[in-house]
Amino acid sequence: MGAQLLAVSIEAPEELSDRERQTRAETLNLARQMGAEVVLSSGSNIGRALLAVSRDRNVSLLVLGKPRFTSQIRFWHRESPVRWLERNAEGVRLLLVPAKSQAAGRRVGIFASPLEPQDGRGREYFGAVLMAAAATTLGLMIEPLVGYWSVALLYLLTVTLTGVSFGRGPTVMLASLCALLWDLVFIPPRFTLYIGHPQDILMFLMFFAVALAVGHLTNRLRRRERLEHRMELRATALYQLTRKLAAATSMEDVISAGCSQIERVFQASVVIALRDTEGGLSSPVGASSAWSPTPEEWEVMLSSFKEKRGIEGGDASGDGQRVLCLPLLVADGVEGVLGLRLPGGHFLDANHRELLDAFAAQMGIVSEIQRIAEERRSSELLADSARLQKTLFDSVSHELKTPIAAIRVALEQPVVSAEEIRRATDRLHRAVEQLLSATRIESGLLKLTREWCDPADLANEAIVLAQEGAQVRLTAADPLPLIRVDAGLVVQSLVTLLENALTHGASDQGPELFVSADADSVRFEVADRGRGIPPGSENRVFEKFHRLPGARAGGIGLGLAIAKQFAELLGGEVRASNREGGGASFFLTLPVGGKVSLPV
Repeated sequence: MGAQLLAVSIEAPEELSDRERQTRAETLNLARQMGAEVVLSSGSNIGRALLAVSRDRNVSLLVLGKPRFTSQIRFWHRESPVRWLERNAEGVRLLLVPAKSQAAGRRVGIFASPLEPQDGRGREYFGAVLMAAAATTLGLMIEPLVGYWSVALLYLLTVTLTGVSFGRGPTVMLASLCALLWDLVFIPPRFTLYIGHPQDILMFLMFFAVALAVGHLTNRLRRRERLEHRMELRATALYQLTRKLAAATSMEDVISAGCSQIERVFQASVVIALRDTEGGLSSPVGASSAWSPTPEEWEVMLSSFKEKRGIEGGDASGDGQRVLCLPLLVADGVEGVLGLRLPGGHFLDANHRELLDAFAAQMGIVSEIQRIAEERRSSELLADSARLQKTLFDSVSHELKTPIAAIRVALEQPVVSAEEIRRATDRLHRAVEQLLSATRIESGLLKLTREWCDPADLANEAIVLAQEGAQVRLTAADPLPLIRVDAGLVVQSLVTLLENALTHGASDQGPELFVSADADSVRFEVADRGRGIPPGSENRVFEKFHRLPGARAGGIGLGLAIAKQFAELLGGEVRASNREGGGASFFLTLPVGGKVSLPV
C-alpha cells in the first residue's frame, strides 16, 4: 500500500503473565524488524484506546485479529475490542485476520478478561477460600452479640480487603463463596440453602450484588494504581536521565550518565559506540560494566548503525545472552549505537522497550548537541588563534621594525645620537620582555619567589625603572605593612602601569602613585590626567592586544594583560576606572600574606 505501518500495543489495567509478556515482546520485536513504528498507549477499554490512536495518527486501516467466540455465546464474554470498533470506528476500515487455528487461543469465562493472566492464580484462589473460612469463624463468634445481618458486613469487609491484593477471578469467587456461606451458616433455617423470610431473600440478593460490585471495583482500582505506578516509574526514570544529560559538559559525561542510568533501570550491561570523524563507529565505551562486545555482537552494533534501526542478536558463544542494539538517531543521521546485553535470551517487554527507545532518543539528541558544541569550540579556537596570530604578527613586526629603523637612522647620521639609540633599544627590549613574559605565563613555566617586602620600596624601584621617572609623584601612607610577594612581578606590574600613564596621560602633568593599606591588603593606585577610558571599556583594556581608539603609537597591547595576570598569580587583582576631574586610575591590590615571619 505504500503506507506507514504502526504496531499498537494497549496497556490495560489487567496484568499479563510472564508468558504473555514474552509473547508480546517477541511480537513487537518482529514488527520492528518489519519496519513498523511501535506505538504504546494505555486504557481500560482497548477498543476506545485503539480508536484514539487511530484518529491521532490519521490511520485509515486497522488490521485486527478475528474474535474466536461466536455471537451465540458472546453474552458470556466481555465485548471484544473488535465488536466495539465495528460499532464506533467511523471513517476507519477494519481488516479482520483469522487465527491459524482455534486451538491457538484460550477460552475465557464470564468472570475473566481476555487480557487477565491465568498463570499463577492457584495460590490466590486458595487464599480466597482461607479468607472465607476465617470470616465465617469470626462471624460465628460475634453473631450471638450483633445478629446474623451484621455478619454480612463482615463478609463485605473481607471481599473488599481481598480485592486489594487478589486478582479479579479470586475476588469474584470469594464474593460468591461468602454469599453462600452467609446463607448456609447464618440465615435461618441454618445449614440449608432455603431462605424463609422475604426480607432475608432481598438482603441475600443485595449482599451478593454489592459483594460482586465492591470486589470488582476494588480490584480494578488496584490494577489501575499499578498501571499508574508503572507509568510513573517510566516517567521518573526518563526525567532522571534527562536531568543527568542536561548537566553533562562533555561527551564523556553524556556516555557516563546514559550508561549508569540504563544499567540501574534495566539491570543489564550497557556500552555506547559513537560516530567517529570518518563516519564509522568508535570503540564502545561503558560506565561500570565489564562487558566487552564479542566480534558477533560488534557486527550487530555495526548493522544497527548502518541500517538505522534496532536489531537484536544472539551471542555465538552459546552462553544464552542476547544483545539489543539501538541507533542514536538524530535529524541528519546517526550519532552512535547503544548496546544492551540481555541475560537469559529474553526480549524486553513493550514498556521497557519504549523506555529504552526514549533513552536512546534523548542520548542521541544530547550527543549531537555536544558534538556540535565541541566543533563550534574548535572552530572558535582556530578563529581566535588565527586572529591572535595575525594581531601578534602585525604588532610585533611594527614594534620590532620601528626601533630597529630608529637605530639604523641614528647610526647613519654623521653625529650618532646615543639618546635616540638608547630609547629605541629600550623600546625593543620592552617588546621582547613582554613577549617572553606572556609566553612564560601561558606555558606555566613562571615560578613565584615570595619574600617579605616594603610596599614603599617596591613603588620607588618601579618609579626609577619607568620612563621619565622624575615626573612621577609618590604618596605613601605611613606606616605600611610588609607584604609577602614576588618583588620582581610586583615591580614589573607597577612599571607597566606607570609607563601606560606616562604614555596616555596629560603631557604637562605627570602620573601620581598612591600607596595605602588596610587590615588585609595593600593598594597601589596609578593615576593620570589624560583623556580617561571610554565607558564600557574598563575591563577590555586588560585584554591581549587591545588598544583604545585613537591611542598613541607604541606598545603591542600586552602590558596591561600581563600586569593583570601577574596580580592574579600573586592572589590580587588589577582594575581600572575613570578619575574624577579627568583621567584614569589603575588599582593594583595585593594581599598582605599573613603575619611576618623572619628567619631566626
